[in-house]
Amino acid sequence: FIILAWGIPELLKGWRNNKKGLGILSIALLLMLMMTSWLQLGYWVNSITLFDHAVKVTSKNAIAHNNLGTALANNNRANEAIGHFATALEIFPDYKKASYNLGLALLSEGNYKESIHYLFRYLKLCPNDAKVYHRIGLAYFDQGERSESSKYYHKALDIDPEFEEAHFGLGINYAFEGNYKDAIKHYSEALRIKPDYSDAHINLGNILFKKGQLNKAVEHYVEVLRYDPKNATGHLNLGATMLKKGNINEAIFHLQKANKIMPDNINIKNSLMKAKKMLKQAEALKK
Repeated sequence: FIILAWGIPELLKGWRNNKKGLGILSIALLLMLMMTSWLQLGYWVNSITLFDHAVKVTSKNAIAHNNLGTALANNNRANEAIGHFATALEIFPDYKKASYNLGLALLSEGNYKESIHYLFRYLKLCPNDAKVYHRIGLAYFDQGERSESSKYYHKALDIDPEFEEAHFGLGINYAFEGNYKDAIKHYSEALRIKPDYSDAHINLGNILFKKGQLNKAVEHYVEVLRYDPKNATGHLNLGATMLKKGNINEAIFHLQKANKIMPDNINIKNSLMKAKKMLKQAEALKK
């Protein structure tokens, strides 16, 4: 800027009387600047184009590779993102964000063992990150290793007792084992922390339904629909519970709502057919 501001006027002293030449030079300079600006703006279309350009014009740029990987992962291109996260770690092995991001990308692609490896690598640098213990728990859960999964959910809660997703994960694992007492405890904790946690309401309602506590189950399904009126599972489960209670018309109402939201769901269709059949039978008995 200093060179341009002070140098060019000095160079053009002899051109002051040549207005035509200065005009042509100015136009040429503006055209050149417009062209370079247009080219640069092309790289700023979105994060992918920006960081892809950064990767191409620099060497051993771990941050650019990590940011490009993040942009790709955010656009559902985790398979492409994995290579960039790996490259970032080759350049800078202690790059925490790249280890974490690579672990998540691998997890989303179903590469559980590799995912766990990189998440543990991140934990060596950040040992008190509850969310990463939870992610490891999810990776073990997806492999069907529920005992290991629970172990890491508990580790997450040791760091952050108010982590509702870890409570929810434990609720699922305990319910799968048939340990409804502990499942109810953790679902209830998740709901204490996050009262609008729809999945926790549904899962807790399902346990109460199995235990025959239909009124309590209804309370949770109603809460789901209060927060999320278009929740098909909430309508389905509430409809099924009402059917069990003998409230056939109310059951049909909620099952029809569920069917409207998810018209291709076989469970909803079958439940609705069953409810309508029961209604016909009830009306026939009245006659």
